[in-house]
Amino acid sequence: MTQIPASKVDFSNPALLKAVYDMGKNYKCNYLIPLAAWQRGLKVEYFGSQDAAGVQHPFMPPQCDEPDFYRISDGSRSHFFNRSLGDATSMEAAVVSKNKAASKMRFRKFGVPTTPAIVWTGDNGAQVQAFVAQASDKTFVLKPIKGSGSKNTYIGIKSNNVISILESLPKTPMLVEIRILGPEFRVYVVGGRVAAAFLKMGIFVVGNGKDSIATLIAAKNALRASHPAIANCQIDLSESENYLASFGVTLAHVPALNRRVMLNTSRNPLLGSEAVNNTATLHPAIARAAIGACAATGLPNAGVDIMADARGPYVLEVNARALIHRHSFPTLGQGTGNAVAEAIVDWYFPTPDGKPAQRHTQFFDSAPLLATFAKDGSAGHYAVPPAVQ
Repeated sequence: MTQIPASKVDFSNPALLKAVYDMGKNYKCNYLIPLAAWQRGLKVEYFGSQDAAGVQHPFMPPQCDEPDFYRISDGSRSHFFNRSLGDATSMEAAVVSKNKAASKMRFRKFGVPTTPAIVWTGDNGAQVQAFVAQASDKTFVLKPIKGSGSKNTYIGIKSNNVISILESLPKTPMLVEIRILGPEFRVYVVGGRVAAAFLKMGIFVVGNGKDSIATLIAAKNALRASHPAIANCQIDLSESENYLASFGVTLAHVPALNRRVMLNTSRNPLLGSEAVNNTATLHPAIARAAIGACAATGLPNAGVDIMADARGPYVLEVNARALIHRHSFPTLGQGTGNAVAEAIVDWYFPTPDGKPAQRHTQFFDSAPLLATFAKDGSAGHYAVPPAVQ
C-alpha cells in the first residue's frame, strides 16, 4: 500500500490549536484543509454562498452563515470546497454516496465486502420478513437510506422486533442490515490511498483504585472541555448511570486500578465516542476494502466506515463530506498531524515532479475569518492574507 507522506504540523502550538478550536464543532475541516493549502503558498478565499464564489455545484448547499465554503487556487486553476467535499466529486458519486442502498449495490457490483441488507419500502413486509428469518439468530441495524450522524438509527434489534419497529416509523425507506459484531473503523481515503484511520470505541473511564465512576467522569469531562475535537461532547451522567444500571453498577462504584469501565456503546464520533489512531497498524484487508469502496462509488476522497470480524472487513458506508479532525485529534494516542488535509490538497494540486509538496510552518489566525462571518453571515467573503516571507 502506497503511503501518504507524514505531516509535520505541530498542533501542540497553543496559538495554532486555538485557531482550530475556535472554528467550532463541525467546521474544523474548513481550517485544516485551507491551512494545508496556505502552507504550500496557495491562495485561500472563504465564501458564504456558491453564488458569491461564482460557482454552482448542486451536490453542495447553496449558502451558509458559517465559513463553510472556500476556494483554493494556484494562479492558473482553482477548486471549490464545502468542508471536505471538493468540486472534483462528480454528481453521480455524490448522489450514490448519499444513498446507503445505492452504495451497497455498487459495493456488491465491484466485489467490495459489505454487510447483507435489504431496503424496507413500507409495502414489502414479506420480503423483509424473509430476509430477517434467514438470520433469525442475528441482530439487526435499521437506518434511513439517506441521512448522516446516526439519526433515526436503531442498533441491535432482535429479529422478532424488526418488522414492528419498521411499521411504527414514518413511511420512509429504511436499510435493514445484519449487525456485525466486532471493531469499527473510520478510514480516510484520498486518490486511492489511505491517508489515516482510527478505531471507534464507546466512551469509557479507567479506574485508579480510589475514585468513583462519577468522579472519573467529572475528571474526563474536564479534559474534554479543552479537547479540539470533542469539547462540545460532554459525557452525560444520567445516560451513563442508566447504562451502568443494566449491569448492576452504580456511579458510586470505585473501579480497580487500570480497570476499564464502559459508559455506553455508541461509536458515533459526532456524539463524542473515543477515537484511537491506528493508521500505522491498519490491517491491509481493511485498507483494501476502504480503497475499493471509494473506487466503487467514484469518490476521490471520503471517510469510509468499516466493521470487521473473524471473517474479514465489511464496508458500512462512505461519507463524501466526512469530518476529518478526529484523525488530527483522536481522544487516545497521537494524531496524524494534518495528513488528511494535506493529502486532499496535494491530490487536487499535484506537484509538477510528483514529489511530496513543500510546506512552511506558519499558520493563519481564524479570528478575522470568524469575525467576518459573524458580521456578514452568508454574504461573507474573506481572503486569507499571504504568509509573511
